[in-house]
Amino acid sequence: MSTAQAIKQTLLAAKSIGYVKVGAGTPAFLNMFEKLGITDALRDKTVYQPGAGESMKNLASGNIDIALALVSEIVHVPGVQLAGPLPAEFQRPVVMTAAIASGTKNREACERFIRALTSPSAAAPIRAAGMHPANSK
Repeated sequence: MSTAQAIKQTLLAAKSIGYVKVGAGTPAFLNMFEKLGITDALRDKTVYQPGAGESMKNLASGNIDIALALVSEIVHVPGVQLAGPLPAEFQRPVVMTAAIASGTKNREACERFIRALTSPSAAAPIRAAGMHPANSK
């Protein structure tokens, strides 16, 4: 899945493709289909999924041939194998953020939580979950 041509051939050869109709990764998938010129060819084989969890279950059980989702929604699912991230030309990173409500009653705990998420020790588990830690490329 490392080239646009490989992705195009794989998607066109699949009998069914599942992804969440309105999900964090959907804009990237739709953009990719358009750039590859295969939007119309995929229309009849697309099976919209109610959520990433259901999509992975349907993939593992063979109800769909290919599922498109965020890497973090794939890597820990039994019976599913990550084919790889999309090539850079199709990437649209999803940035997660954290904030503290101005009226919070426990600001210190919130600050500790955010520091923990952005600490060097959090990098390995974040990567293992299929994501990139803050301040990394």
